[in-house]
Amino acid sequence: MLGFYEAAQEPAIIEGTFDDAPIRAFGLMLVGFPIIYVTLAVLSAVCGLSLLALGMRSLRRSLLAASMFAVAISAGGGTFLADPGSFGTRDAALTVLAVVAIDLMCALPGAVTWWFVAHRGRSSS
Repeated sequence: MLGFYEAAQEPAIIEGTFDDAPIRAFGLMLVGFPIIYVTLAVLSAVCGLSLLALGMRSLRRSLLAASMFAVAISAGGGTFLADPGSFGTRDAALTVLAVVAIDLMCALPGAVTWWFVAHRGRSSS
């Protein structure tokens, strides 16, 4: 919604210069979101198939493995986002922890749903 709001606004003229940064950001968002969605869908499918190939048949083992995947992926992403040179190591560590926590909050309900869908009609031993 914010993107459509920005696209509908009159372009800003700052010190005689035309500023179309909101329009460019909206266009970048429109181009980037499908790429991000497809990448995350493939990553999720690979993680699910890996869990199945590793024999994660019980819910507890499946959640443990999904947590390990989520922590490994989000720690890498959080490290990429954190910039200890500009903000210090404490802020970089907090950024990594925040990304890991958000990823776990999103990944674990998905892992539970995946487990129930994958084991539909089977015994849950």
